[in-house]
Amino acid sequence: MIGRFLNAAVAYTQNFTGNTDGSTGFYQSGPTTYHVDTSLAIGTLLIILLAAFIVALVLLIIPLWKVYKKAGKPGWAAIIPVYGTWVLFEIVGYPGWWAILSLVPIVNIFPAIMGLIAYFKLAKLFGKSDVFGVMLILFPWVCLPILGYGKAQPSGGDQPPQPGASTGAPVAPMPPTPPAQTINPTVVPPVAPTPTVMPPVAPQDQNTPPTPPVPPAAPQPPTNPVQ
Repeated sequence: MIGRFLNAAVAYTQNFTGNTDGSTGFYQSGPTTYHVDTSLAIGTLLIILLAAFIVALVLLIIPLWKVYKKAGKPGWAAIIPVYGTWVLFEIVGYPGWWAILSLVPIVNIFPAIMGLIAYFKLAKLFGKSDVFGVMLILFPWVCLPILGYGKAQPSGGDQPPQPGASTGAPVAPMPPTPPAQTINPTVVPPVAPTPTVMPPVAPQDQNTPPTPPVPPAAPQPPTNPVQ
Protein backbone atom coordinates (compact mmCIF):
# COMPACT_ATOMS: atom_id res chain seq x y z
CA MET A 1 0.00 0.00 0.00
CA ILE A 2 2.79 2.42 0.85
CA GLY A 3 4.57 1.54 -2.41
CA ARG A 4 1.45 2.36 -4.42
CA PHE A 5 1.12 5.64 -2.60
CA LEU A 6 4.73 6.59 -3.38
CA ASN A 7 4.28 5.69 -7.05
CA ALA A 8 1.15 7.79 -7.21
CA ALA A 9 2.96 10.70 -5.56
CA VAL A 10 5.79 10.53 -8.10
CA ALA A 11 3.34 10.36 -10.98
CA TYR A 12 1.46 13.30 -9.52
CA THR A 13 4.55 15.48 -9.34
CA GLN A 14 5.55 14.55 -12.89
CA ASN A 15 2.16 15.40 -14.39
CA PHE A 16 1.24 18.40 -12.27
CA THR A 17 1.31 21.92 -13.65
CA GLY A 18 0.49 24.65 -11.19
CA ASN A 19 0.06 28.39 -11.09
CA THR A 20 2.90 30.67 -10.11
CA ASP A 21 1.36 31.33 -6.70
CA GLY A 22 0.95 27.59 -6.05
CA SER A 23 -2.72 27.88 -5.11
CA THR A 24 -4.20 25.72 -7.88
CA GLY A 25 -2.95 23.52 -10.67
CA PHE A 26 -3.83 20.98 -13.27
CA TYR A 27 -3.11 17.27 -13.05
CA GLN A 28 -2.76 15.45 -16.37
CA SER A 29 -3.67 11.75 -16.31
CA GLY A 30 -3.83 10.45 -19.84
CA PRO A 31 -6.24 12.39 -21.99
CA THR A 32 -8.05 13.78 -18.92
CA THR A 33 -7.01 16.97 -17.12
CA TYR A 34 -8.08 17.53 -13.51
CA HIS A 35 -8.28 20.81 -11.65
CA VAL A 36 -6.43 20.34 -8.35
CA ASP A 37 -6.27 22.54 -5.25
CA THR A 38 -2.61 22.57 -4.19
CA SER A 39 -3.25 23.24 -0.51
CA LEU A 40 -5.74 20.37 -0.34
CA ALA A 41 -3.26 17.99 -1.98
CA ILE A 42 -0.48 18.98 0.39
CA GLY A 43 -2.81 18.64 3.39
CA THR A 44 -3.87 15.17 2.25
CA LEU A 45 -0.23 14.17 1.79
CA LEU A 46 0.63 15.36 5.30
CA ILE A 47 -2.29 13.46 6.78
CA ILE A 48 -1.19 10.28 5.05
CA LEU A 49 2.38 10.74 6.27
CA LEU A 50 1.13 11.39 9.80
CA ALA A 51 -1.00 8.25 9.68
CA ALA A 52 2.01 6.23 8.47
CA PHE A 53 4.09 7.62 11.34
CA ILE A 54 1.42 6.67 13.88
CA VAL A 55 1.25 3.15 12.47
CA ALA A 56 5.04 2.85 12.66
CA LEU A 57 4.94 4.23 16.21
CA VAL A 58 2.40 1.67 17.37
CA LEU A 59 3.78 -1.34 15.50
CA LEU A 60 7.55 -0.75 15.71
CA ILE A 61 8.80 1.95 18.07
CA ILE A 62 6.61 1.31 21.13
CA PRO A 63 6.96 -2.50 20.97
CA LEU A 64 10.73 -2.20 20.62
CA TRP A 65 10.72 0.23 23.55
CA LYS A 66 8.93 -2.40 25.66
CA VAL A 67 11.30 -5.14 24.50
CA TYR A 68 14.28 -3.09 25.63
CA LYS A 69 12.62 -2.48 29.00
CA LYS A 70 12.00 -6.19 29.47
CA ALA A 71 15.66 -6.89 28.74
CA GLY A 72 16.76 -4.37 31.39
CA LYS A 73 17.82 -1.66 28.93
CA PRO A 74 16.55 1.94 28.52
CA GLY A 75 13.44 1.94 26.38
CA TRP A 76 14.12 5.34 24.84
CA ALA A 77 17.05 3.75 22.96
CA ALA A 78 14.47 2.52 20.45
CA ILE A 79 14.13 6.04 18.99
CA ILE A 80 17.90 6.65 18.63
CA PRO A 81 19.11 5.09 15.33
CA VAL A 82 22.71 4.07 16.13
CA TYR A 83 22.36 3.74 19.87
CA GLY A 84 19.25 1.60 19.46
CA THR A 85 21.25 -0.88 17.38
CA TRP A 86 24.04 -0.73 19.98
CA VAL A 87 21.56 -1.74 22.70
CA LEU A 88 20.10 -4.48 20.52
CA PHE A 89 23.57 -5.98 20.01
CA GLU A 90 24.24 -5.89 23.74
CA ILE A 91 20.96 -7.63 24.54
CA VAL A 92 21.76 -10.61 22.30
CA GLY A 93 25.39 -10.80 23.43
CA TYR A 94 27.19 -9.00 20.58
CA PRO A 95 29.64 -6.12 21.10
CA GLY A 96 27.67 -2.89 21.06
CA TRP A 97 30.32 -0.94 19.18
CA TRP A 98 29.47 -2.89 16.04
CA ALA A 99 26.63 -0.41 15.61
CA ILE A 100 29.15 2.39 14.94
CA LEU A 101 30.30 0.54 11.82
CA SER A 102 26.93 1.37 10.26
CA LEU A 103 28.25 4.93 9.78
CA VAL A 104 31.19 3.72 7.66
CA PRO A 105 30.53 3.19 3.92
CA ILE A 106 30.91 -0.34 2.58
CA VAL A 107 31.70 -1.62 6.09
CA ASN A 108 28.11 -0.85 7.11
CA ILE A 109 27.05 -4.05 5.34
CA PHE A 110 28.43 -6.02 8.29
CA PRO A 111 26.27 -4.42 11.04
CA ALA A 112 23.26 -4.59 8.71
CA ILE A 113 23.62 -8.36 8.38
CA MET A 114 24.38 -8.79 12.09
CA GLY A 115 21.30 -6.72 12.88
CA LEU A 116 19.12 -9.27 11.10
CA ILE A 117 20.82 -12.09 12.99
CA ALA A 118 20.33 -10.11 16.21
CA TYR A 119 16.58 -10.06 15.57
CA PHE A 120 16.62 -13.84 15.24
CA LYS A 121 18.56 -14.22 18.49
CA LEU A 122 16.20 -11.75 20.16
CA ALA A 123 13.32 -14.11 19.42
CA LYS A 124 15.29 -17.01 20.92
CA LEU A 125 16.10 -14.88 23.97
CA PHE A 126 12.38 -14.52 24.62
CA GLY A 127 11.84 -18.26 24.32
CA LYS A 128 10.35 -18.21 20.81
CA SER A 129 10.86 -20.79 18.09
CA ASP A 130 13.15 -20.58 15.07
CA VAL A 131 10.14 -19.96 12.83
CA PHE A 132 9.18 -16.96 14.93
CA GLY A 133 12.76 -15.67 14.67
CA VAL A 134 12.58 -15.77 10.87
CA MET A 135 9.17 -14.10 10.97
CA LEU A 136 10.62 -11.38 13.18
CA ILE A 137 13.20 -10.61 10.48
CA LEU A 138 10.70 -10.61 7.63
CA PHE A 139 7.70 -9.05 9.37
CA PRO A 140 8.92 -7.00 12.35
CA TRP A 141 5.72 -4.92 12.42
CA VAL A 142 3.83 -8.13 13.22
CA CYS A 143 6.23 -9.96 15.57
CA LEU A 144 7.60 -7.02 17.55
CA PRO A 145 4.17 -6.21 19.04
CA ILE A 146 3.91 -9.86 20.11
CA LEU A 147 7.17 -9.54 22.05
CA GLY A 148 6.51 -6.05 23.35
CA TYR A 149 2.85 -6.20 24.28
CA GLY A 150 2.81 -9.91 25.15
CA LYS A 151 3.79 -11.68 28.35
CA ALA A 152 7.04 -13.15 27.01
CA GLN A 153 10.09 -12.45 29.14
CA PRO A 154 13.78 -12.90 28.31
CA SER A 155 14.20 -16.33 29.85
CA GLY A 156 16.76 -17.90 27.49
CA GLY A 157 19.37 -17.07 24.87
CA ASP A 158 22.96 -15.97 25.10
CA GLN A 159 22.63 -13.18 27.63
CA PRO A 160 19.98 -13.20 30.37
CA PRO A 161 18.83 -9.90 31.87
CA GLN A 162 21.09 -8.37 34.45
CA PRO A 163 20.30 -9.14 38.10
CA GLY A 164 18.13 -6.47 39.67
CA ALA A 165 17.20 -4.97 36.29
CA SER A 166 13.66 -3.78 35.87
CA THR A 167 11.78 -5.95 33.39
CA GLY A 168 8.38 -4.31 33.80
CA ALA A 169 6.72 -7.59 34.82
CA PRO A 170 5.05 -8.08 38.21
CA VAL A 171 7.04 -10.11 40.66
CA ALA A 172 5.40 -13.38 41.58
CA PRO A 173 4.60 -13.64 45.30
CA MET A 174 6.63 -16.03 47.35
CA PRO A 175 4.81 -19.23 48.35
CA PRO A 176 3.79 -19.36 52.01
CA THR A 177 6.16 -21.12 54.35
CA PRO A 178 4.62 -24.33 55.70
CA PRO A 179 4.33 -24.46 59.50
CA ALA A 180 7.06 -26.26 61.33
CA GLN A 181 6.17 -29.80 62.24
CA THR A 182 5.99 -30.64 65.94
CA ILE A 183 8.52 -33.30 66.80
CA ASN A 184 7.08 -35.80 69.23
CA PRO A 185 9.53 -36.73 71.95
CA THR A 186 10.68 -40.31 71.86
CA VAL A 187 9.00 -42.21 74.67
CA VAL A 188 11.18 -45.00 76.03
CA PRO A 189 9.03 -47.81 77.40
CA PRO A 190 9.82 -48.76 80.97
CA VAL A 191 12.05 -51.76 81.42
CA ALA A 192 10.39 -54.56 83.34
CA PRO A 193 12.43 -55.62 86.37
CA THR A 194 14.05 -58.98 85.98
CA PRO A 195 13.23 -61.21 88.98
CA THR A 196 16.23 -62.63 90.77
CA VAL A 197 15.94 -66.38 90.93
CA MET A 198 17.94 -67.99 93.72
CA PRO A 199 19.33 -71.39 92.87
CA PRO A 200 17.83 -74.16 94.91
CA VAL A 201 19.87 -75.49 97.82
CA ALA A 202 20.91 -79.03 97.27
CA PRO A 203 19.75 -81.31 100.07
CA GLN A 204 22.41 -82.81 102.32
CA ASP A 205 23.32 -86.40 101.95
CA GLN A 206 21.87 -88.57 104.73
CA ASN A 207 25.15 -90.52 105.08
CA THR A 208 27.10 -87.38 105.83
CA PRO A 209 27.49 -86.89 109.59
CA PRO A 210 26.14 -83.66 110.91
CA THR A 211 28.56 -80.92 111.75
CA PRO A 212 29.31 -80.91 115.48
CA PRO A 213 28.38 -77.73 117.29
CA VAL A 214 31.13 -75.36 118.27
CA PRO A 215 31.80 -75.51 122.06
CA PRO A 216 31.40 -72.25 123.94
CA ALA A 217 34.53 -70.39 124.96
CA ALA A 218 35.84 -70.91 128.53
CA PRO A 219 35.21 -67.99 130.86
CA GLN A 220 38.23 -65.85 131.73
CA PRO A 221 39.32 -65.72 135.46
CA PRO A 222 38.75 -62.40 137.14
CA THR A 223 41.68 -60.02 137.22
CA ASN A 224 43.01 -59.00 140.69
CA PRO A 225 42.96 -55.35 141.19
CA VAL A 226 46.32 -53.64 141.54
CA GLN A 227 47.18 -52.84 145.14
